[in-house]
Amino acid sequence: MRWLIQIAPALLLSANLVSAQAPEQKKVEAPPELTEKQKAARLDEILAAWEKRMGEVKNLSMLVTQTRIEPVRQEKEIFKGTANFQKPNLANLHLANSKDEKDFRRYIIGPNAKDPKVYAYDSSKKVILEFDVSPASKFFITDNLFFVILSGLKEKEAKERFDFKYQKEVGPYAYIDLTPKRDGDKRQFSVARLTFVIDKQYADSFMLPAQIHYLTPSNESFTYELQKIKVNLELPAKLFEPEVPQGWKLIPAEKVPMPPQNPKATESGPAADSKK
Repeated sequence: MRWLIQIAPALLLSANLVSAQAPEQKKVEAPPELTEKQKAARLDEILAAWEKRMGEVKNLSMLVTQTRIEPVRQEKEIFKGTANFQKPNLANLHLANSKDEKDFRRYIIGPNAKDPKVYAYDSSKKVILEFDVSPASKFFITDNLFFVILSGLKEKEAKERFDFKYQKEVGPYAYIDLTPKRDGDKRQFSVARLTFVIDKQYADSFMLPAQIHYLTPSNESFTYELQKIKVNLELPAKLFEPEVPQGWKLIPAEKVPMPPQNPKATESGPAADSKK
């Protein structure tokens, strides 16, 4: 379950246009500052609209750019790829290093929706780790904020899990901050910001995140930018079936040690695995 969607301005040309002139620039006044009560009400509207929208979504497909910034040297690492989701619980995320496509991370949740497993591909070791979803979800990828947000949450569940705060709306976007309540989420991030597309003219992206940004407890910055979102396209079953490339090794769930349970020992999901 941010990186704002790039929206090119449209230029309409008349067939009998003799000379092009720039349109007169009109001053856009900033919207009035909302009261705290108005912000709370607007937050509820956005969360309810998000829940409704996710209720209409069966499949999601998109391009993803993940940017990690290391806190001390401010070194930036960029991974790009695709993400696909199919309800109720299937997913495929593939991210490759922008400087070296052989350095990639792939996560598959599947192939059977009734009894899915998590398959984590590690290109540096050429191994695929298999996890049972139920125990792994406490520490692993199914608890990752990116997957949680794109899998969808009901408004009540979302508020029980996170503290939300309305920030602002600019153009087609609404900015919502959240902080975790659960220990498992606190291990992964300290604060996050969701950027929602709130303009209905962007039909596929409407009330879906354009960007997911968060800081880890160690102040690493992770930003997921979502582009070219497609909703309810038929996705091939093979997307959620793990393949073992030649020379790779699949380590089954019963032979994979569980991640440490010390809250300070680990971060979960694709963010942690993208570290060098």
